[in-house]
Amino acid sequence: RVKAVAATAVSANVTVSVMVGASGGTATLTTDYTRSAVSRSVTINSGQTQGLSSNITVTPVSDTITEEHETIRFTGTATGYTVSMVDLAITDQDRVIKIVSNRDTLNEPSSVSQRTENVGGLEATLGGESGGVFTASTSSTYGSTLNLRAYLEYGTADRYDLDIPYDRESNSTMRGSISSGNLVAQNFLDSFSADYVVADLDRDNVAEGDEVFYVELETPAGFRMRRQAITIKDIDDSQLSLSVDTDGNTDGNQTVLAEGDGGSGVTVSASFPSGVTSSSIKVNTDVTLSAAGAAFPSAGQAGTADLSYSTSATDKVTVPAESLSSSTAGTLAGLTITDDSIVEGPETFTVTGSSSLGAATPATVTIADDDADITLSVSSSSVTEGGSESVTVTASFEGSSSVLSSATEVTVTLGAAASNGATPGTDYTATGTDVTNTGFTISIPAQGLSASKTFTLAAASDTAYGEATEVIAVSGAAAVGGSAVTVTPAEIAVENVGLIDLSLHEAASGDPALSSVSEGGGAQTVRVKATSRAAVGSDTTVAVTVGASGGTATEGASGDYTRGAETVNVTIASGQTEGAADVVVTPRDDGAVEGAETVRFGGSAAGFTVTGADLNIVEVISLTLSGASVGEGDANAGAVSVTASFAGATSSGLTGATAVTLSFAAGANAGAADFTAPGTAVTVSIPAGATSSSSGTALSGLLVVQDTIAEGPQSIAVSGSAAGFVVGGAVLTIADDDLGVTLVADTDSGTN
Repeated sequence: RVKAVAATAVSANVTVSVMVGASGGTATLTTDYTRSAVSRSVTINSGQTQGLSSNITVTPVSDTITEEHETIRFTGTATGYTVSMVDLAITDQDRVIKIVSNRDTLNEPSSVSQRTENVGGLEATLGGESGGVFTASTSSTYGSTLNLRAYLEYGTADRYDLDIPYDRESNSTMRGSISSGNLVAQNFLDSFSADYVVADLDRDNVAEGDEVFYVELETPAGFRMRRQAITIKDIDDSQLSLSVDTDGNTDGNQTVLAEGDGGSGVTVSASFPSGVTSSSIKVNTDVTLSAAGAAFPSAGQAGTADLSYSTSATDKVTVPAESLSSSTAGTLAGLTITDDSIVEGPETFTVTGSSSLGAATPATVTIADDDADITLSVSSSSVTEGGSESVTVTASFEGSSSVLSSATEVTVTLGAAASNGATPGTDYTATGTDVTNTGFTISIPAQGLSASKTFTLAAASDTAYGEATEVIAVSGAAAVGGSAVTVTPAEIAVENVGLIDLSLHEAASGDPALSSVSEGGGAQTVRVKATSRAAVGSDTTVAVTVGASGGTATEGASGDYTRGAETVNVTIASGQTEGAADVVVTPRDDGAVEGAETVRFGGSAAGFTVTGADLNIVEVISLTLSGASVGEGDANAGAVSVTASFAGATSSGLTGATAVTLSFAAGANAGAADFTAPGTAVTVSIPAGATSSSSGTALSGLLVVQDTIAEGPQSIAVSGSAAGFVVGGAVLTIADDDLGVTLVADTDSGTN
């Protein structure tokens, strides 16, 4: 509104015509402003000194031209009066000078007490500013040269952080000018330096946050200044770092999570390093936590498929004002570790944090791969003392697939278990390719899930009765991705079985050993002895089977023998090593020559291994002499022949000849001086398939000694031997020719 004011009260109504934008103003209509009306009337009523017009809207046009302030002229006319003009100024909003340095950040010294920093050259720009946003001018019509001087000014940084000279006038190198009509003074100011120091003549080790000082201008009247802030980065607060603890129940910070774990049990703390001694940060610092897998993971790095994370309100940690560490720990409630079935080895991901101090040094968490754990299994879980087994040990990953790029070497150890352990080399031996008594290596190939090793395991026999079963521990060790994995062990039991031996004897004084009976030789009482190699701890019954499997003789009325009982029990009393029982075995003469046959005596006893014994049923070969006697010195003794035949046999199934070797011994009333045995062995042969020798065999070389001793009849025992047979003997009688009587007459018994 335009007000018209008269020097004195008017005597009648006076109308003043007002012109908006009259000549004489420097602002240009439309370019610099617009108006709602060209003119307005102002009425001063009679008796009054002033009046007001109705509203006139004048709108300055915003441009980006740096120019002088401009004016809109208002003039007026009134009958009988002189009306003075008035100017409305349009202030140029583009009259802002912005100064920019080449550097806007300096780093606090890491160790030295003082460092001179070159801030660099400065550049001044003309423009406008609205709402804190600077807009450079597009042109300039400003008609004067602007002489400028730059200087440094403390901000949040103080004299302990920065050495700034206060004599601005002495900074003669920090000068420049913007000439008439120019927008920017290139190379406006030369570079200059600021001495950057810390309070204790060394790095201050104080967490204080970033600090600021400024480059400012002494600007000409009518201009505003936009200064350049230069930040001093606090090396101490930039070292805020995170630490995690994945298991609060274990001492110390644990950094391992298992597949399938969540992050609610993970606690995260933030702290400055031990070298930072204090904090002057006046506000709490909230550190927002996060975790993620890598989009393109490298070896040993967790990928996006290995974990998921969703933001949770509790996933933050706060460092209180002027504190060096968080007072309470944050969590990672939004974290879930994927539980897959892939053998991939341990993988790592980082827990990151961001705050007003910038990014915190992250913490690393390892995902333990439970699929890379290995289980050892054995094909045979036990071996008996004195026996051996072919054992296959298999090492298998827990996972269902593998992405490992290299083989996994599993070191398998054979050794004594913690309880009742079997001693390598003493209680057992292990043999095979690259196998020792104490172990071997199994190599699971790249991308494979299992591998095996086969070897022979032999358990040694001992005589220790009643000892506990001994155990071979099959344990292992392996690493995947440089980290040890869990190897579930296996065990092989060495079963301690006592040993009992069966033996056969005649039921006679002294229990002479019995190994065979003659076919057709009649009933034979067999004494079966059971002998333990160590005293038994309790009464032990050995069930002995007469005719157990493995014998070649058949039992029965039409077989090779009959038995008094099929089973006979032999008891070894507690604390003793031996027991005995009798059973009758009757060999039958079946008339067929078939060679030796065996009756197997087998046994069983709880907790023992029983070794059996065999009773042979053998054929009998009879010897027959062609002459029953010879005289002393009889040259015909060598003419006596011997025939060998299978006793009672009507047929023979033998496929080879049977050789009977004869031997000669002094018989009744004879001595070694009474005869001379043949110098060459005499053999009688029964052809294959025959039941006797085809003709007699002469006793060539048998000599009867002629003596002069009246000794009565004497005999030579002729015996024989043949493998697998019993050979009966024969007797050759020597007639004594010294038993004749000579008569002598005595005519005079009284005379000698």
